[in-house]
Parts: sequence; C-alpha cells; structure tokens
Amino acid sequence: MKNMLAILIVAINSHSLAETRVYEGDEAKDRLLKNKETSFILEQNKKVFHLKQPGNNSKERKPDQFTIKVDEEFYITNEENRVIHNVYDVSDETWVLTKQLPGEVAAISFGKPGIHELKCAIHPKMNVKIIVEK
Repeated sequence: MKNMLAILIVAINSHSLAETRVYEGDEAKDRLLKNKETSFILEQNKKVFHLKQPGNNSKERKPDQFTIKVDEEFYITNEENRVIHNVYDVSDETWVLTKQLPGEVAAISFGKPGIHELKCAIHPKMNVKIIVEK
C-alpha cells in the first residue's frame, strides 16, 4: 500500500508540472548555449537579479518585471563566485531551484498565461515578477 501511495503522489505532481517546464544541469546549459542571443536571461550576481534581454548586451540591475510569451524559455544563471541561490515561484508552488550553485543554469518555460513572482529563499531582497502572455 505504501508503494501505491507514492505512485499516486508522483502521478498527481506530474500532472501539475505539465504547465511549467524546468531543466537544470547539462541540459539547461546546452539549451542556453543554443538560445542565449534570443532569450531572456535572469542572472544572479552580487545577491541581486540582473536581466539580459534578447538581442541586447546590456543588463538591467534589479528588474521589477519582464514579459514573456507562453512556452517561451528563459534562463536563470548563477553568476556568483561562491554564493548559492534558492529561487522559487511564489505564485506556482510546483517548482523550486534548490541549491543553485555558482555557474549553474536553469531553463524554464510556462505553459499558460499568468503572473509568476520569483524570489530567492536565501536572499529575500531578490525578487522579480514575470508576466506570461499568449
């Protein structure tokens, strides 16, 4: 019975994750290499977010918000030398980037319109709002 319960929980969580796709590790790094010129990149550096917009080499420090399209992938990178980050979505509790070490990358996309508020659990002043439109 214990194993059946675990399978049921996984099935429920798999269904809820269908709207948000998160890739980490080598797969996320490969995706970033292919798409870095055409994607939003949310960099974590000096314990704040910096936003690099597609086709623009300048970075916005501490952006309040940015807008992406449904299924458009964006990236969260840890550009720190020694600092770990722990980004989570206040609005969508189905995912969290636990212990994002320096140099790590996450690729994320949302499958439906909405507003997502991202924060770092370790550095509460790090926050940004992502508006997802059709």
